[in-house]
Amino acid sequence: MKFNIDEIIKDMVNASFNVIKNEVPKKQKEVKKIFDEHKKSFEEILEKRITGQYTDSDVQYFLKQRERLLTIKLYGLKIKSKKTAENAVNASIDVFNKVIKRVINKIL
Repeated sequence: MKFNIDEIIKDMVNASFNVIKNEVPKKQKEVKKIFDEHKKSFEEILEKRITGQYTDSDVQYFLKQRERLLTIKLYGLKIKSKKTAENAVNASIDVFNKVIKRVINKIL
């Protein structure tokens, strides 16, 4: 099954930025850069889930790791609260989880 990781990352960046845009309105490029740095990891997670190398539990484990790293990096953009950074990352992870579910449903 083919997927466009660039589109997925774009949607994740948009979801994340929508949460933080009031606090850091001119930082969308920086948010994109942060997610681009992790693009390969997200692509690998998705590919391994599609091929059955990862279970849903494995995916959630690896996403938790990404979530921690992304939260720290977003918080570094001078976001006022760690909770806002966490919410931004959670919004992006929700997008990624929806992609996984959609892709898996097409396969099954």
